[in-house]
Amino acid sequence: MIRLREMNALIDLISFDDYERIKNRSLLEDGSNLLNSEIIDYEEMLNPFGGISRSFYIVDEVLQSIIHPQKRKKVTRLKLEALIEEQDIFELVDSETSLDEVVLNDKTRETLDNLMQQMDKEVVARLVKWGVKDKKSGIDARIIFYGAAGTGKTMTAYSLAKSLKRQVLAFDCSKILSMYVGESEKNVRKIFDTFYELSEKTKTEPILLLNEADQFLGARSSGTITGADQMHNQMQNIFLEQIENFRGMLIATTNLLQNIDKAFSRRFNLQNRV
Repeated sequence: MIRLREMNALIDLISFDDYERIKNRSLLEDGSNLLNSEIIDYEEMLNPFGGISRSFYIVDEVLQSIIHPQKRKKVTRLKLEALIEEQDIFELVDSETSLDEVVLNDKTRETLDNLMQQMDKEVVARLVKWGVKDKKSGIDARIIFYGAAGTGKTMTAYSLAKSLKRQVLAFDCSKILSMYVGESEKNVRKIFDTFYELSEKTKTEPILLLNEADQFLGARSSGTITGADQMHNQMQNIFLEQIENFRGMLIATTNLLQNIDKAFSRRFNLQNRV
């Protein structure tokens, strides 16, 4: 059974004076460690004066571990390193450099700095408070890094991950046609299904990196098309669907931005020259 305590009553319970009441109020604000760690949660209710009050409660799993400590089970979080060996789709990457160590043009730097600010826990907490984001969801981002070969597109993706304290699951798109001839629909979806599965099993938020994405970002064939063209178009349509509905952070790298199909371009909310 959930035991609710109204915010002010709870603060009075743990405070000796007005100074402590002010200090302890921060423990129950959005972005606090107690809420971010899902130790406590709250319900919002309309009070008789037309305002909204919050009543807090200890999350049931935590409460049960307090009431029945002898029944507490040791939970071992699966690590990506352990699961990555069981599949042959992704390479797991831990970057050694952060964005502070990478030279970028001013516009790209500004864009990535803004993105990092949006993903800051305090900012996310405010977006939740304002009703812009769902309480349990994060920030979704679909990014293209483009530029000539050797300009550091992949390194920038790795460095962004390092700055965000995330790992990278990288997929080499240059291999996709040779790998998936005849089974493109099934196996292209498998790329994304496996990504979500690994994220769920490890309770982490890795970045999905699609390297050399020219293979599926290019304009689709039209007019008289061959069987190979039809397969390629089908593969691209599946990528369009998956990118449109992607949950999390996805980065694609390409040398030739001008050749990208406009349908793909519209689905990436950030495009940055590197």
